[in-house]
Amino acid sequence: MLNKFVSAGLLAAIGLLAATLARGETVVIEAAQYLDVVQGRMVSPAVIVVEGGRIAAVNPTVRPANARTINLGGHTLLPGLMDSHTHLNYEVVDGWETEPVRFKGSDFAMRGIPNAEKTLLAGFTTVRDLGTGLGFSDGSLKQAIDAGWVAGPRVIPAGHALSITGGHCDFAWFAPGIEPAEFMSGVADGVDEVLKAVRYQIKHGAKVIKICATAGVLSFEGSAGAQQYSIEELRAAAEEAHRHGLKIAAHAHGTEGIIASSQAGIDSIEHNSIMTEEAARLLKKNGTFVVPNMYLNKAIDVSKLPPVIAAKMNELKPVQIESFRRALEYQLKISFGTDAGVFPHGENAREFAAQVALGQTPLGAIRSATIVNAELFGTPDRGRIEAGLLADLIAVNGNPLDNIALLEDVRFVMKDGVVFKEPTGQPGAAASWAADEAQIRAMLQASTEAFNRGDLPGHLSIYDPSITFMTKNGPRPGVAPIEAAFSETYFRDGLPKQQLRFEQLAVRPLGADQAMTTGRFVLSGGEEPDQTGWFTLVWVRTAAGWRAIHDHSS
Repeated sequence: MLNKFVSAGLLAAIGLLAATLARGETVVIEAAQYLDVVQGRMVSPAVIVVEGGRIAAVNPTVRPANARTINLGGHTLLPGLMDSHTHLNYEVVDGWETEPVRFKGSDFAMRGIPNAEKTLLAGFTTVRDLGTGLGFSDGSLKQAIDAGWVAGPRVIPAGHALSITGGHCDFAWFAPGIEPAEFMSGVADGVDEVLKAVRYQIKHGAKVIKICATAGVLSFEGSAGAQQYSIEELRAAAEEAHRHGLKIAAHAHGTEGIIASSQAGIDSIEHNSIMTEEAARLLKKNGTFVVPNMYLNKAIDVSKLPPVIAAKMNELKPVQIESFRRALEYQLKISFGTDAGVFPHGENAREFAAQVALGQTPLGAIRSATIVNAELFGTPDRGRIEAGLLADLIAVNGNPLDNIALLEDVRFVMKDGVVFKEPTGQPGAAASWAADEAQIRAMLQASTEAFNRGDLPGHLSIYDPSITFMTKNGPRPGVAPIEAAFSETYFRDGLPKQQLRFEQLAVRPLGADQAMTTGRFVLSGGEEPDQTGWFTLVWVRTAAGWRAIHDHSS
């Protein structure tokens, strides 16, 4: 078992060293034009310089020397899109009603992996995941994405949504004793329990709080618009979230719940289905964001829903349209949110056309998914194409101000300077493979030399539940003081016990911006007998060059 840990740790160290050595590369992205979402105008041409995961310059007078160029031809560049209301771990499929007692948190997290990739490839580089993180699976998915284990957008997780007992977000609608409700799962009654529930979600990684102020559609508790939390409970949740520097979102369909949520200091009203003029005036005064979901009306096949839920859905449809038009009339802060998961993931961008068909302007819809959501999320480092911001960029083939449906066919996606999707057949999209192979081989060689000198990355991120570590407190599976164990295995007094070399090293492309290296590693010399094994490293091309993202060794 130790050998498995040794080989995994060795390749993780090599991958991290290689990534560090590659950070100096600069990338220039060329396109016909880019959308200045602040000024509301197209700027032509578009030359964006990316360095170290950020936009270094926009249309510079002098281009950096020796930069790699990605030529997107006649495409239009936009900032990466943001969705304020997703459920990456959730799908309305057969048996969804009983999943809370059939699925473990790890099951939900695993299901979120392909959904996260679909969302990213659809052009959404940041999302809020609101309240289907059973077992804090949304936080686990966020960590996997941040670590580079899987592809997906930046995730702002909510953990468990707060609900009254028997309310919309109380998923324990089973016989007594099966999945009992408790504040840890978000079910909380009264100010004291609400405070505990908020704090518990934050303790376990929530970066936004969701509270179900009213009843809802996909639940069995009655009228979708009935207020469920009192204003005192809502205010306690809002104040506690804000005390920790977090935003709070309220699921609210009915007028009373919408008004109470805004009065309580809630940041955003999700769904906002039955918003009267009185409610609209209050939201305008308080600066409360609204998050309508208009594509949802088209996307759900009501005939497949249980009768009680189908009836609520049909009842809300016409008033939701009226409320959306009222939000436009009162010039409320409309945040782009889709409720993806209730409909198939990856279709998020269809919300644009649904809103434009009801009177929103194309620019207004795009702003709602960029600068408006950046304001709501409290993330001023994204949502615009400007020097110094995160290199989150997408491209479409044409002008979305003329045809908003183009956003349903995103051709290019870059997140944090890493290209995850680009159009086929674009000239200059990738350097010659010979040069790429030489770069990867050189990085592996430099990483090996650094390792043999005793240079290790500052941190190793390894998780393997099949490994058992012996500690002074007994055996511990999975996560343990990995760096200490790694250093003890390989090093003494800061110097390697053995020297590393690679044999039978093969490098091959997996696509325009992915590659794989395979081969045999040998640790020889010193006091220990030689150790050998086979390894695989997967690489992606980033703005900083080739980066190792995954290893497997035996």
